[in-house]
Amino acid sequence: MLSISGLTRRFGARPILQDLALELGAGEYIAVVGESGAGKSTLLNLIAGLDLPDAGQIRIDGTNMTAIDEDRRTRLRRTRVGFVFQAFHILPHLTLAQNVELPLVLLGIGPAERAERVQELLGAVGLGERGESLPRELSGGELQRVALARALVHRPALVLADEPTGNLDPDTADRVLALLARTIRARGAAGILVTHSQHAAGTADRVLRLDHGRLVPA
Repeated sequence: MLSISGLTRRFGARPILQDLALELGAGEYIAVVGESGAGKSTLLNLIAGLDLPDAGQIRIDGTNMTAIDEDRRTRLRRTRVGFVFQAFHILPHLTLAQNVELPLVLLGIGPAERAERVQELLGAVGLGERGESLPRELSGGELQRVALARALVHRPALVLADEPTGNLDPDTADRVLALLARTIRARGAAGILVTHSQHAAGTADRVLRLDHGRLVPA
C-alpha cells in the first residue's frame, strides 16, 4: 500500500528526514512518535503529497507521488488518502454535515449515498444529532471529531492522522482512537498515527520512533 525509500527533506542546511524508509501493508496501522520538531508532521505532509522531498520516493498503491504533477497528486489524495490535521481545517461557513460531505461531493458521489455515509460517520464520532450545527457552536474536541469523520467518509486506502486526540478529553480520545483503529483494520486500509501520547501509540499494531531523520523501532 505504502512504500517509502531514501526519503530526504531539508529545511535550509538542516536535514529533517534523512534516507528514511518505510513499508506499510493494507490493514496495517502504525504509530510514529518522536520529539517535537523531529519531522513527524513533515513526514505526513510528504506522504500526502502536500510537500515534496529533496530526494527519495513515496509510492501509494504503486504510484510514485514524487514523479507526478500537482493535479495528479491532488486526485490521488482526494480518492485514496484521508488526512486528520492537527489544526482541524474545518470550513466555518459550512454545517458539520456539509464539512463531512465535502470529500464525497468532490468525488461525484450521489446525494442519497452522501447523506447515508455522513450520518454514519457523524454517529460514529458521537455527533449524529449535530449535523446542522455550525463549527462555531462546537468545542475544539468536537471539531476534531468532525475532522476525523471527514477523513474517513470517502473510505480511503491510506489514513494519516496528525495528533488526532490532542484536543480531546481522555474518554473521547479513547473513543476516537478505537474508531480510527477499527475503521483502518475493518476496511483493509493502511494507517499512520503521529502522536506524542504513548497511550495513543499503544492502539497501533507497532510503534516507530522518528530519530535523527529515520524511523526506528520504539
